[in-house]
Amino acid sequence: MDHSPTSGRDDEPSLVLHRTLARQLRLHKLTTSDAPSLEAWQQLLNEVSAVYIDNDVDREMLERSVDISSKEMQDLNALLAKQASTDAMTGLHNRSTFMKELDRHLSQRSKDDSQLLGLLFIDLDGFKIINDRLGHSVGDDVLCIVANRLRTCVRENDVLARLGGDEFVVLSPNLNSASLATKLADRIVASVSQTINLPNIHPIGVGASIGVTTITSDEETDSERLLVESDLAMYSAKMNGRNRVVTFTPGLESSAQVPSGVDELTDAIAKKQLVLHYQPLVCMAHSRVVGMEALVRWQHPEHGLIPPDEFIPLAESSGLIHDLTQLVLEQALEALASWPSDLFVTVNLSPKDLAHTDIASSLKDQIHRAGVDASRVVLELTENCLISWDDRALNQLQSIIDLGAYIAIVDFGSGYSSLSQLINLPIQIVKLDRKFIDPVSRNDASNAVVQTVIELARVLGLSVVAEGIETVEQAEILSQLGCDLGQGYHCTRPISNPVLEIGSVGCKQCELARANYYDKSDTLRKAS
Repeated sequence: MDHSPTSGRDDEPSLVLHRTLARQLRLHKLTTSDAPSLEAWQQLLNEVSAVYIDNDVDREMLERSVDISSKEMQDLNALLAKQASTDAMTGLHNRSTFMKELDRHLSQRSKDDSQLLGLLFIDLDGFKIINDRLGHSVGDDVLCIVANRLRTCVRENDVLARLGGDEFVVLSPNLNSASLATKLADRIVASVSQTINLPNIHPIGVGASIGVTTITSDEETDSERLLVESDLAMYSAKMNGRNRVVTFTPGLESSAQVPSGVDELTDAIAKKQLVLHYQPLVCMAHSRVVGMEALVRWQHPEHGLIPPDEFIPLAESSGLIHDLTQLVLEQALEALASWPSDLFVTVNLSPKDLAHTDIASSLKDQIHRAGVDASRVVLELTENCLISWDDRALNQLQSIIDLGAYIAIVDFGSGYSSLSQLINLPIQIVKLDRKFIDPVSRNDASNAVVQTVIELARVLGLSVVAEGIETVEQAEILSQLGCDLGQGYHCTRPISNPVLEIGSVGCKQCELARANYYDKSDTLRKAS
C-alpha cells in the first residue's frame, strides 16, 4: 500500500493517507487491509485528514485518538485471527487450521522421501453419557483434561487438533515406519483411559477409539480422503469393543458401504421408536419460555434411551436421514398443536435433507395435517453447511421461508467467513456457538465479540439465540448485551412433555416482540 502524503488530487487512484495517520499505522504494523471494513477506514482517513488541515491545534489530540484506535483494531484483528485458528475450549488447533496443515504437508511431500505421514482419528468412548448425566460444564472439563493428556503424548512436530465434540486428530509427519503411528495411538489410549478426578464428583472413566492411516510419499491422495480412511478405522474400533486402535485397510472401506445397524434403525423409524425431548428457549429480557427445540432420542427396546450422536451419523451415511427427519417433524408438529399458541418449535435439519427436492412440499403437508401456523416453525441448520450450499439448497430454503416458516443457523461463530455471508443467506435467526458463551462471564474480549455479532444481527434484522448458557452470570451478561433468546442447563434441562412440565408460560411481551420481528422479516422477505 502507498503510504505517501496526500497530493490533493481527486483523481488519485491509490488510497490516500495523511502523513501523520500513515505514521501511526506503520507504528502499529497495521494496514487498512487488516481492518474488517476497508470502506470504513477510508472514510475515517478522509475525515481525519480534513480536520488536520482545518484545525492544526488539535493535531496532538487527534494523533492520540488514532493511536488508540489503531491499537484497538490491531488487538481485535489478533483476537479474531486466534479464534479463527484455535479451538476456544481446549486451545488446540481447530478443524480449519488442521486441514490447512494437512494440505500443506501433503503438498510438500517429495517422492524421494522414504518417510511416512500418519493420521490418527480419536473419538472418546463414554463421553455422551458424561454430558447427559453430569452436564456440559463437566463435559467441557473432561475435554480440556483429555486435550492436555494428548499434548503429553504427541511429538513436538506433530499437529494436534480438536475437530469438534469429542473428536480429536493427530497429524504425525516424518515417520520411519507405520508401526510408529500405531505406537503413538496405543500411548494415547493408555493416557486418555486413566481415571479423571474432578472436585465433588465421583471418578470419571473415559476411553478412546482411534483409527490410524499412513501414507508414503509416492502415494496419490488428498486430505479429505485421509480423514475418511482414519474415520473408518476409528468406526471399526468402536464396533469391535472400543478403547482400542485399528489401522485402516481397504477391506474396512468396503465393509463400511453398508454400516451395521441400518436394518435395526430402519425398523426403529418404521415402528416410531424415535422419541422427542424438548430444550426450552427463554426470552432473555423477561425470563419466560417462548419456544422449544425438538431433540430426538432412540428409545431402544434393549439398550434404553440412545442419544442422537450415536445414530444420526448412521442415518446420514445410510440414506435414512430424510425418513428420520420426516418422523421428527411429524412428532414435533403434533406436539406443537397441543401447546399454547405463543410457543414455537425448532427442528434440526441435516444438510442432506436439502438434497431432497420435496423437503418444502413435505413440510407444507405436515404443517397442514397438524393444523399449526407455519410462523411457529423454525428449521435449524449448522453453520458448517454454509460452504456447501448450492443454488438448489438456497432455493429449498427460500421455499421453506415462503411457506411462512423460519430458518436458523446454529453453532454460529464456528466459522470465520460467515459474517460476510449473513447478508446473502435466506435466514432469520442465528444461534451463537457455545464456545463464545462459556467465557462471557470472565473474558471481556469474548463479550466484545458477542456484542458485535448481536449488533450486526440487529442491523440485518436477525434474531440472536445464545446456546449453552450454564450460569446466572452468563445469562445476565447476555441479557445486558441485548441477546434475544437463550437456552442451556441454566434455563432448564431438556424435558419430555412441555405442556405437563412447564404449562402455559408464554410471555405476552415476547409475543409482541416476536410479532414485530415477524413483520420486519416479512418486509425483508418481500423486498428480496
